Amino acid sequence: MLELNPGGLFVRLVRPVIYLDHFGLRRITEDDHLANRLVDALQISSGSLALSWLNLGEYATVTDRDQRLLAEKLINRILPAVFPLDVAPFDVHLSIGKPTVWILPNISAPSRQSWHWIEH
Repeated sequence: MLELNPGGLFVRLVRPVIYLDHFGLRRITEDDHLANRLVDALQISSGSLALSWLNLGEYATVTDRDQRLLAEKLINRILPAVFPLDVAPFDVHLSIGKPTVWILPNISAPSRQSWHWIEH
């Protein structure tokens, strides 16, 4: 769960957690029924969608703009119920047994309500 407060961005894992690899995320974004079921399940359970920088990086290289937009729209529907995963295996190993809560320093840029893909 992402929460913006005067102290900065607060990131907290809220269970249950759903993680989808690139194929699973793409399949759900292309099917309105599945996308609605995912959004509803997260809202009803107050759960989180786990996203890694790897997920976002894979979508950044997708050449079909419509596929990227579908993923962005789904994530926007789920926000703020997302949890960023650390995909650095050695960092994850070192954090085992530690709390899964981080407070990031306040960001001086204006807050955004959505994520945006950058076209090159």
